[in-house]
Amino acid sequence: MKYKILVNTLLLLASLWLLFFCIRFLKADNNQVLENYLPIHSELVVKIHSKPLLKRFLGDILYNNNFDRKSINKLDLNQKNTTGKNLGIDIERNLLFFYERWKRKDILGVFVHVSNPEQFLKISDQPTLFTAVNGNIGCILRVNTDLNLDEKALEQYCLDLVQTNRDKSYAKLNLQKLENTNGMVDLYVAGNHNTLLNDLLVKLTIEKNEIKINGTAIKNPVKEKDSLPSYFLKPTNRDHLALHIGVLPDTINYYLQSVLNEINFNLPDIKKQHVLFYGSGIGNINGKMTVEPYFDAIFKFKDTLSISKRIENISELDSNIILISKDTITIGNTFYYFKQISPQDIYVGVTAQPEIYKIATPPLFYLRGRPEALLSIDGDSWIADIAKAIPQVRNSKAFLQEIETFEIEAYAHQNLSVDVRGKIEFKSEELATLKFIEYFLSFIKSPTLKED
Repeated sequence: MKYKILVNTLLLLASLWLLFFCIRFLKADNNQVLENYLPIHSELVVKIHSKPLLKRFLGDILYNNNFDRKSINKLDLNQKNTTGKNLGIDIERNLLFFYERWKRKDILGVFVHVSNPEQFLKISDQPTLFTAVNGNIGCILRVNTDLNLDEKALEQYCLDLVQTNRDKSYAKLNLQKLENTNGMVDLYVAGNHNTLLNDLLVKLTIEKNEIKINGTAIKNPVKEKDSLPSYFLKPTNRDHLALHIGVLPDTINYYLQSVLNEINFNLPDIKKQHVLFYGSGIGNINGKMTVEPYFDAIFKFKDTLSISKRIENISELDSNIILISKDTITIGNTFYYFKQISPQDIYVGVTAQPEIYKIATPPLFYLRGRPEALLSIDGDSWIADIAKAIPQVRNSKAFLQEIETFEIEAYAHQNLSVDVRGKIEFKSEELATLKFIEYFLSFIKSPTLKED
């Protein structure tokens, strides 16, 4: 009889335990709830899996941190305006950021789970911010300009986005592919007929000292059709960040062409580029500031060209700052050398005699090397000293110098599918989460500490 009671008790406890976790599961964040509200034409979506991300960060803070008392005080999440609670947002549930082009305006939005609707609606205290709530789903829209802003239309659009009876976004169908893959951050980029990649889908995970990047995409069949070899530069001994990419994004290409057109330096569209970036110099010549990027690059153009003839036609330049000769352009104290490699390929860079080689089937894309090179500033002028001392530059460079391995690559297959792989690795004894926290804390002023 006693054994029967014991067995029944254990079964009851097991049933209650199972019921408890079933309820927890049913109450848990449905990973696809927010995706139901995405605009149909979302061009970029970033999904933050808050629970696993917070679990990883909090676990590392509690058990592995070496923060001093000042740093711990900076982490006080009860300070005013530092918590999602003060904003009316449930930060333990997923966040969904998106970008779209709506009525000729760039819109950045975010869908959240709302814990306090009244607090949440107070966020829109700026003319370019709009908020709306429906139940426990909230939406924030930010427009990049307040010029010609139709506030009523945007307020209504924000309200429309939090309704559930809309057509579903194609981005949701793609993000579903990453469900149950243990990702902490998901990224989706739609692409279009002008981009090299379409339906780019990437997940990021954090494991100890490493951030892993894994994803897929579809190569645009109308791009990169040529069978011509790609030319590459052998890296020098200088720290550098290497980039190999196809067609430039439309926005970057537009601004580049605008600058070149101002000096009558018209070039065909760039089809591919391989760039080794070393940093930049900032100088002061005759009272004028000069910015001198240090790089070596090979550009493959869509059409053939003669670089020497194009240089001859350059105009509207200040001869006190920029000097032009047959195969060089001098800006300040920096010499840029030009070399015609093939009818479509041109070398431009600070290395007079670069080592050039070619690859028949290179990676579709890669970014690797020393990322802090982007923020490496050279120069003895007071302008350079100010640039080096700016916290965003100084702290970011110090953070990037902690990275031991930085590489992201994309390889295409014959069926047009693309694999994306990458990793950002800190020193073995460091944790990636804590390095990001240290970086975040570097921008926060230390509170005044009381004596014990």
